Amino acid sequence: MSPHCWDFISNNRADFGVKRISRVLGVSRAGSYRHLATAQARAERRAEEKQRGCLR
Repeated sequence: MSPHCWDFISNNRADFGVKRISRVLGVSRAGSYRHLATAQARAERRAEEKQRGCLR
C-alpha cells in the first residue's frame, strides 16, 4: 500500500472517518491505525537516515 494512501486517511479522517475512507479505498482500518501509531518511529528513522546521509 502506498504511503500516500495512509497519509490521505490521516489527513481526512476527521471529515469522513477512518471506517468510511478505508472501505472506499479497499484497505484495512487496522493498517490505518498502525500507520498512525508508528508515525513517530518513522520520523525518527527518517531523521537518523538523513543525518547519516542516507537520504537526500
